[in-house]
Parts: sequence; structure tokens; C-alpha cells
Amino acid sequence: MKLHSMICESCGLAFERTSMKGRPPRFCAKKCKSSANRERKKAETNAGTDEETTSWARYIPLIIRMVDDLVDRARQLQDDMAGIESLDPAGIEAMELLRQIPAFKRDLDDLTMIMVQHVRGRNLSWEAVGKTLGTSASTARTTYSPERAVRRLAQIQQRTSRSASESPAEPVQAHPQEQAAEHTLQAPIEPRLQLSRALTHLQQSSGKSVGELARATRVSSSYISRLLSGERQPTWRITEQLCLSCGGDPDHIRPLWEVARGVRPRLLTHASAAVELHSSLKGLHLAASRPSAANICAGSGSDLALEEVASFLAGEAIPDWPVVQSVVQALRGRPDEVRPLWQSSRAVVPLCTAHAASPPGGAEWP
Repeated sequence: MKLHSMICESCGLAFERTSMKGRPPRFCAKKCKSSANRERKKAETNAGTDEETTSWARYIPLIIRMVDDLVDRARQLQDDMAGIESLDPAGIEAMELLRQIPAFKRDLDDLTMIMVQHVRGRNLSWEAVGKTLGTSASTARTTYSPERAVRRLAQIQQRTSRSASESPAEPVQAHPQEQAAEHTLQAPIEPRLQLSRALTHLQQSSGKSVGELARATRVSSSYISRLLSGERQPTWRITEQLCLSCGGDPDHIRPLWEVARGVRPRLLTHASAAVELHSSLKGLHLAASRPSAANICAGSGSDLALEEVASFLAGEAIPDWPVVQSVVQALRGRPDEVRPLWQSSRAVVPLCTAHAASPPGGAEWP
């Protein structure tokens, strides 16, 4: 039987077909077949790399921002760890330090994922990526695949967009003393945003620029901007430095910071509870841009006495609970977070009972 001559697709030389069974051979020898397979895989890799270059190059600004965040976190951690021996006995600040570590690791993992895609877009192989990261090429390909990177990127953007949507749309403006208040109660503001609004009001009232605050706290201007917008939660040391730099009282900011961190209410003595109650009120007052007592009365939806509210704001007296509740709600705070302080403090401070609302059904207020 006469066999046909074939042309090898790899080397281009002629060869005789040894059998008429099956599909016609494409290569004269195994080495030519292996060479062709290598060239095919190389072409596929290059094609994928070209696509990755086009897809991931636009995320370079994101990479720069993520690096900026990591540097800020590292500086915070370094600054706070320097004073670890003098942390508060209750362990609140120690827990804050511990909370920074997984957040730092998450940001580092996010940056690694995006950077791998950028490196792949620079025509570097998975073998090179794996070697750099101390793992095998197959593990690197699986761990940092483009599919996983797309999902991770969506999570990053979701966190960013959620923070932006929850943040104030415009900078908080100072309340003119005679500005008319709304007569309907608004929903409470998230504690994280109350803290950012209080800091924003301090910054605007002080006339300090973001750059000046950045230098005072030893963090970047972009990080200060994110703190003021509520996108980032500062450590207490950064919060205190911001407050002092703006001429504020850290004792008034501390309750807002603690509520935002979920560490309140604490068990306090009667005397300290009274001080803490007034500090909490002043913090809420600051977060609301310091409205006048008249505006608070008008916006509370309750029959409040102006003198009573003014005395409460000044720290001179503690009214009955219905008055405290109405004032806190008018400042868009959460009464449940203030009530334990009021209950602990009323034993040592004479209560103002005038104009207090009566509970339904003749029951007594606790």
C-alpha cells in the first residue's frame, strides 16, 4: 500500500505517513510536536497578557491609593505601639491596637492581589510571580487568578462606595445661632459619622487646613480627608491630636469615639457618670454643629423649656429622662447609649423636674 508524504507543521520537512488509520499526523517526530505545543502555549500566554495589560492598567491610581493607606496604617501602628506601656488599664486602647492588625493585613492582601495582575500585564510569567512571592507557579496562578482579582476588586470598590454613600454629601457647616431648626425629628446618625462630623466641625471652626492637620498628626493629607469624611476611623491618639490641633476638648470627643468603636457604655461611679453624661451631650452637640438651645427646643418635637435645655447644655444640671431623651434625639443621637449614664448620674446631681413630661398610664419614670 502506497503511503502519502506529509509536511511537518513544526520543522517544515517532508515525512512519510506510516499508517492510514486514524487522523493524519501533523508532525514528523515527538520533539516537533512538543515544540509546537510550547509555541502555542506561549502565544496563548502573550494574548492573555495583552488583555490583562489593557484591563488592569487603569487601576494604577487605585494601587497608589492603597499604598498610601498602608503607609498611613503603618505610621499609626508605629506611633501607637511606641506608647504601649502606658495604655489604659481597661484595655480599650490595647484592643484598638489589636483591631488595626487584621485591617492592615487585609489591605496588604488586597494590594498584593492587584499588584500581581499589574505585574502579569508587564509580560512576567507565573513562574516569576510565584518565585517572588515564595510559592510555586501553580499556587500563584490559583491564588491570584484574574477571576479572583475581579471579585476582590469588586469588594474593594464596594467598601469604598459604601463609605462614600454613608458619608455626608457636603462638608458640615456651622450652625448660625438664629438659623431655624427643623420641626420634625430626623433619624439618628451612625456613630462613625457623628465622630467624623464633630471632627469636621472642629476643623472648619479652627480654620486649620487639611495639610496643617496632617503635619500635626504625622499622617498624609488624603488620610485626614478620609477621617473627616467618615471613610476611615482614627485611633484615639490620632483623634486626640486632631481635636487638640483644632482647639477642641478631647473629653467631649472621647464618648463619640468610644461609641463608634462599640466600647460603651462602661460601668462608672455616680460622679464620673455625671461628667461622662455631659461630655457625651457636648460631643453630640458638636457633631450637630453646635445648634442653639432654642433650635434644639424647636427641633425636638417636645414641649421643652429653653432654660432647662440651656442648663443641660452648660453642664449645670441633669433633667429628667424625657427631657434628656428629647435633647439627644434632637441632636440625632441614640438615647439608649446615653440612658445608662443618666441612670448612674442622677443620684448625685439634683434633677430638674420642671416641664418634664409625664409617663403614660401614671407610671413612674425609672
